[in-house]
Order: sequence, then C-alpha cells, then structure tokens
Amino acid sequence: MKNNGFLLSSKCSLVLILFFLSGINTAEVKATNPYPQDDIVSSIKKLLVLEDCASINTISDQISTVIDFGATPNDNTDDSEAFQKMLDSNKDLLIPAGTYNINKSLQIQSKRNLKVYGVGLVKLISKGIRTSNVFKISGSTGVLISNIIFIGGTNKLNIRNIAIDFSDKNSSYIGIFNCTFTGNSSQGFNIGINAQYGGEAFLISDCTFNSLVGNISGNGYGIHIASVTNSKICNNNFSASKGRGRHAIYLSTGVQNCKVLNNNISNFDWASIALNCYTYEVENKDNLIKNNVIRGGGDMNYWGVGQISVFGKCWNNTIESNKLYNGAKMGIFINGNSGDNFDEKNISTGNKVINNTIENCGTYGITVSGAKNLDLIGNKIQKSEIARSANQSYPGIYITANLFNKVLPSSHDIVVKGNQINIGDLRKSPIFIEKGVKIPYNIKVN
Repeated sequence: MKNNGFLLSSKCSLVLILFFLSGINTAEVKATNPYPQDDIVSSIKKLLVLEDCASINTISDQISTVIDFGATPNDNTDDSEAFQKMLDSNKDLLIPAGTYNINKSLQIQSKRNLKVYGVGLVKLISKGIRTSNVFKISGSTGVLISNIIFIGGTNKLNIRNIAIDFSDKNSSYIGIFNCTFTGNSSQGFNIGINAQYGGEAFLISDCTFNSLVGNISGNGYGIHIASVTNSKICNNNFSASKGRGRHAIYLSTGVQNCKVLNNNISNFDWASIALNCYTYEVENKDNLIKNNVIRGGGDMNYWGVGQISVFGKCWNNTIESNKLYNGAKMGIFINGNSGDNFDEKNISTGNKVINNTIENCGTYGITVSGAKNLDLIGNKIQKSEIARSANQSYPGIYITANLFNKVLPSSHDIVVKGNQINIGDLRKSPIFIEKGVKIPYNIKVN
C-alpha cells in the first residue's frame, strides 16, 4: 500500500501527518515521530509558560490502528468495544479516516504518555446515553487528543453529551488540539470539554466548538472547568445559535493560574467567558483573560450579564486587551455577589480590568457591584445610538453598591484611570458612581 504524506500547519503550528489511503486495511499506516513518547509531559510544561499559543507534535511511530482491533468506519454500528480494546492494550489510539459510532464512554484510566489522534477526516458520533462521554479520563498523565470531530446531540435538544470528561482531580498534562465539538444538523451539543473535578496542566488549543445548546439554568458550555490549576485555553473558536448557547468558557470554583488567550467567541447568550465562585468554595484566583475577541451574546432574559463576567469569590484575576463587540447588555461585569450570602472578605478582590475595547454594548460598558481593590485602567468604551434603546442612555462605567435589591458590601478602593469613554450622548456622564460607593482616589477620564 502506498502512503502519500504531507505536512499541514495550523495557526498554532500544529503539525499533523495526513494520509490518503487506498483501502480500509490500515495496518501499514506509519508516521515518523521526531519526539520520544515520554516527551509529552515536558513539552506541555514548556508550552504552558508561554503567553502565546503553540502546539506540539501529536503523531505516533506505531503502525497499528483501531481497525486492527475490530472497528469498521462508515458502517453505522457501535465501535466502542474496538476503541476500548486498543486503549486497554496501552497502544496509542490511531484512528483512520471515517465515521465511527461511540455508544459507550471510552475509559482512559491511569495512562501515561498516550496519544489519541485522527489520520484524515475522523468523526466520532456519540449516541444513546443521556450522560454519555466519548472519552472519560481519570488518573492519567500525559495524554494528547487531536484531529477528531466529536458529534453529539443525536436524541434530543437537551441531551447531555460530553465529548471529553475528566472524572477526577488526579489527571494532569492533558493536551487537546485541533478538535471540533459540534451537534448534528438539527440538534445541538451541551458540553464539549468537562473538567469539574480538578486536575493540573491542561492545554486546549486550536479547537472549534459550535451548535452548543443551553439555557439560563445550565448546559451549553464549550469548556467547563473547576478546581483546575496551571492550565491554558487558547486559539479556539466558539459559536452558538442565537438564544441557545450559555458559556463558551466557564471557570468555576478553584480555578487558579489559568490563561485564557486569543479565543474567538460569537453569540453566547449568557457570559461568553465567566469566572464564578461561591463563598464556601475555594477561590478563583491569578487567572489571565487576555486578547480574546467576543461578538454579540448576552441576550438571555437576565439583566446581570456581561460578555465577560466575574462573580463572587474571585481574586487577583486580570482581564486585559480583550475586544468586545455588540453585546446585548454589559461588556464586562464585576459582581461580588455569586448568588449566596457573603461578607466583605469574600467579594471579588484585587482584580484588574485593563486596556480592553468595548464597542456598542446594549447597556453599560463596565459594571462593578460589590468589589474592592479593583483597577479599571486604560479601557476604551465606544457606544452608538443603534446600540441603545430610544429613551435610554447608559454610562460607560457604572459602579454600584446595590444590585437586585440585595445588600452588598460597598465597592471601594477602586482605581478608575485613563479610560477613553464615548457614549454618544453629551448629556450623560461617562462614569456613574452610585451614592454610598467609596472610591478614595484616582478617578480620571481622558
């Protein structure tokens, strides 16, 4: 059998070897791997410290594929058993081009230095189980998943398909590159990557998330992580149909030292990027949200939503140099309330909102409610007549101590400096500070 290989470079320099195969029998498939297998962990370590995005080689030097373990592409039968057999053999999971049905979760347990990747156009369709995961990863270190299209939502709109699920806090150094998470033509996909149980050193890059379905009470997440540390989410594309997507990226309790960089997001009706932590949980802190582009969204019937939102016990996070366009409500929302009772020591503290561009949002450019030691510096807020209701004009920056008639700690020790605000209505103040809010220094509008 003759293999014709060529190099394909993605925007993050992801290098894949794609083969055009003349038959279904792929036992002769072979790719040259310039990196040793045990280099996965060290390679991810190097990439995580960079502020830009880059990927690593995901090919393997083995010749066997999942077809050798009994899978048959394009026959509309369940291939779960063959996939699991290959995973249990401790070989890399090499998947030749084609469409495969996965009706049971594939368990990646206690693996080290495992590569899972598609050769050519590979589609995995999740069917049959409401809580089905295609891959469920636990207790593993050094796993790469790349070049796979995950298709869910085959039963009904609210099916809870999760393509990749991390089921415990003991997994680390997991790389997910160049994958697509989507629904079928008429339905949707609830969660792409779910890591709510902790872990360390996850790198998610160059992926596409679309056809996501959610509502105000949950679901519709591209990426949902909690108690995850030292990780990076970069150069991904997220899109949702109007009225259907909830969050593109949701950083829940205990997410620390994570970077969210260079992602493109469209039409998520809740916060496109959200940090949220309740007072009884481990705080979200030291995360960087930078250079993301967000368009539209914020259309759910709920006032308190920004294209980027920070709720509750979130400390020392930086929101920097993001570009936000045409949000239905707020651009950026810093809210000390996360829906439970709290005291001042647990409100959002030490966060920085700097050098962001916010254009044509429906209400306020930046809203602050119940925060302290906050920097609002160098942001550019531009609003147009089209973006506002006929009888309303909102300030560019709104700082309040009261929200939804709840008793909140006063916002204080806030630096508002060097912001450029043009709200298109000279009768309105570009910054509105509600009575009772203490801001002792550095209020300046250029």
